[in-house]
Amino acid sequence: MSRIACHTAVAIILSLLLCTETLQSQWPELPDVDLSKFKPADFTDEELDIPYYLKHFHTFANSVVAT
Repeated sequence: MSRIACHTAVAIILSLLLCTETLQSQWPELPDVDLSKFKPADFTDEELDIPYYLKHFHTFANSVVAT
């Protein structure tokens, strides 16, 4: 009996993994920001850390998983 339960559990896990992959592929990936389009004069002194976050935002956004 436990062998049947094990096979059923494996089948359920594999089905969930396939569904998760399908959901993740529905969102388009965000491209990296081209910082060459910005000048330091575009930012105030208090905003000079923003280009760092703009550069790395796509890494954060592309790692979000739909549930």
